[in-house]
Amino acid sequence: MVSLHTFATSCVGCLPNFSVLRDFFGYASAPPWTLAPALEQTNLPQFLSVATQIQRLKQTHYSLDLIRVGTIGTTLPAVDEQNLDCAVQMTRDIFGAIGVGIGRVDRSWFIPLSDNTGYDVIEDSGEGEDLVDEYGAPGDGIDVFFVPLFQGTVSGTTPSKGDGVVVESLETMFLATARTLAHELGHYFGLGHENDTPTNLMCQGKNANPMPGGTQLNSDQIDEIKDADEMRSPC
Repeated sequence: MVSLHTFATSCVGCLPNFSVLRDFFGYASAPPWTLAPALEQTNLPQFLSVATQIQRLKQTHYSLDLIRVGTIGTTLPAVDEQNLDCAVQMTRDIFGAIGVGIGRVDRSWFIPLSDNTGYDVIEDSGEGEDLVDEYGAPGDGIDVFFVPLFQGTVSGTTPSKGDGVVVESLETMFLATARTLAHELGHYFGLGHENDTPTNLMCQGKNANPMPGGTQLNSDQIDEIKDADEMRSPC
């Protein structure tokens, strides 16, 4: 049997003296995420499974580079940090259900509020595209920009020719943040909207089944995701 140490160092790229939470999973916090709204907490992940994550690394998988926008120093408020970790874990579960894993998650990148970029408030999809064009992590994962506020009727965007996605951290709606992340990654992999199918992940939020439902993918969508250039071979 291959050990956790082997998977963490050879597949995820962890250093030999690694933290399971911080380096193997890529999180700053672990469930239960008690800062989430009380009515949502029973629908959120309650624990992390090393064995499940190893199994997902044995599947086709991809990496994420998380870029937190509008930080005070190097962190967001604790509720946003929990929201970010919860969103990634729920996205792992959504894609894991179709045989696709998320491997390395690097959450060390940030754009501090003190830089006065203005990107802590995204006014429209065009500004979201500007953010993705102007910034990016040096890693080889998909760039995910978590922003404090996305004005208008949407809470995320994926530029058609960009190198990442933008997701609003909805601190009062952990479930919505998670679905937006998974939905925008679906766009990144080339999927269009499926607004006639409320159970489908690619149905826009206003038409979709309430979370934790509304995250299914059909066989054509699954094939397109697995064929994406960003996919890595199983470990």
